[in-house]
Amino acid sequence: MKDTQKRTSSHLNDDEAAVNEARGLFEALGSYIGETGDDLAGVESELFRRLLGIGRALLQATVSRREAEEARARESGPSRVGYQGQRSYRYVSVFGEIRVSRAYYWDGETGVAPLDVEMSRPERSYSSLLEQWVLRLAVVQPFEASGDWLAEQLGIRIPKRSIELMSREAAVDTRAFYEDREPEAEVGDCLVMSGDGKGVPMTKTELAATPARRGRGEKAQKKKMATVVTMYRVTGEARTGGKLPDIAARDKQMWAELKDKATFPAFLKTQVARRDAPRRVYLADGQPAMWTLKNEICPDAVEILDFHHLSEYLWKAAYCLHREGSPEAAAWVAEQETRMLSGKAGLVIGGLRHRLTKGLIRGAARQKTVETVVNYLVNNRARTRYDEYLTAGFPIGSGAVESACKQLIVTRLEGAGMRWSVPGAQAMLDLRSIHLNGDWNDYWDFHRQRDHRRRYPDHTNHDLSTEPETLAA
Repeated sequence: MKDTQKRTSSHLNDDEAAVNEARGLFEALGSYIGETGDDLAGVESELFRRLLGIGRALLQATVSRREAEEARARESGPSRVGYQGQRSYRYVSVFGEIRVSRAYYWDGETGVAPLDVEMSRPERSYSSLLEQWVLRLAVVQPFEASGDWLAEQLGIRIPKRSIELMSREAAVDTRAFYEDREPEAEVGDCLVMSGDGKGVPMTKTELAATPARRGRGEKAQKKKMATVVTMYRVTGEARTGGKLPDIAARDKQMWAELKDKATFPAFLKTQVARRDAPRRVYLADGQPAMWTLKNEICPDAVEILDFHHLSEYLWKAAYCLHREGSPEAAAWVAEQETRMLSGKAGLVIGGLRHRLTKGLIRGAARQKTVETVVNYLVNNRARTRYDEYLTAGFPIGSGAVESACKQLIVTRLEGAGMRWSVPGAQAMLDLRSIHLNGDWNDYWDFHRQRDHRRRYPDHTNHDLSTEPETLAA
């Protein structure tokens, strides 16, 4: 009994000491304000540093109070079997490091610390808010640079490897978040889907795991292809008079899959089903894999071949018919584009075939190129009814998904010297999707709830929405 009273008294003393420290820091801050002659920049910097110290002291005071309350309840209430004494851990918050002590019990099979559940102790020593902040940096700049910035601003050093692991752990609920989330208000009567592929630079270890025999002169593969998909809404208004600027996209969202492409279509199909729209279209270039994906996620969508990609093929043919860079080549492309936009793909295909059969194209290489262009047009002819698409108000360019490829992959994953493992790249793609879709704060609320349930499955009714942000895991 005396030992228990001593421990309780010790917690009460710690509680009082933490409060006194916070009070002393605040009084010192008041004295500084009343006496300082620093310029505004100096005052601002000093205030920030001191406020961090006050925040750390108040956070420690809050924890010490909870520890004292737990000690009092243990002393005055019924004894709990299996008490193993006090155990502490290091907790690194945005204000700095504190220590958390709590009662630990052992029932013969498992150990439990009730205060861990009440305060939702995180898996690691870093607070959820600190992780959220550093990963918000890491989705837009390298891990090391994110850690350096945090150390400079908060005086907290998080190793690069720890930030990498944080990103993988933080991304585990991204699919569940979108499957659980209610769709946004529906603006626009047409749902547009678009898919494309983009390579991600991989580590040598990852590339060695899937060796491929290269042809003569072929360079070693340094990337793995990720599938990028966007969904957005447009208001279908008729467009006439030829090619017009792309329609404004609303409620745009994007995702990318590198790790588990087999399950990606099922996720996308769920997202399509959640978005009610009387008309649906799917835009892509000529990759067969992208059309296969379309059939898996929305078979009834209108298929549209990206007009810009089609134009690239027309330019290839033009340089086989006319001198590269010549006005004649540009005029020929402009004429064929006008025909395609008018729904006259047959004239374009027929004209190229005529040149081939009449021997009007010189050189085997040029003939082969034109044959490739003809085959491309024939294979995708049903997707080139651009006159109908424009009348219906459908977009005919896949600029949205090309932009998504740049935003999700190029901007962050293709920096100088960057190489990724598959799990690391997928985690970054998922977190960047959350960020670019404007869902960052909502996702972290969702992730914290699920993470708490995973770590404390016997306490699923715990509501983190009322918990102090800095103590949440």
